[in-house]
Amino acid sequence: MKEFDRTWPAVYFLYDLSPITVTIREERRSFMHFITRLCAVLGGTFALTGLLDRWMYRLVEVLTTPNARSAMR
Repeated sequence: MKEFDRTWPAVYFLYDLSPITVTIREERRSFMHFITRLCAVLGGTFALTGLLDRWMYRLVEVLTTPNARSAMR
């Protein structure tokens, strides 16, 4: 029986501690790319505000309308 057969089960992580190379490069994007990204942000903002408006309208509607059970009494 070898020595490693008598050890406890374990998980070993081996890390390579050598430095990581980071390459930085600057890249110009076209004006159409800017317009596309701007439209995406504006569309997302429009959709989110519409969703929040609908939720707030329903919340106010639920809180301000009289309860049907209390109207029967």
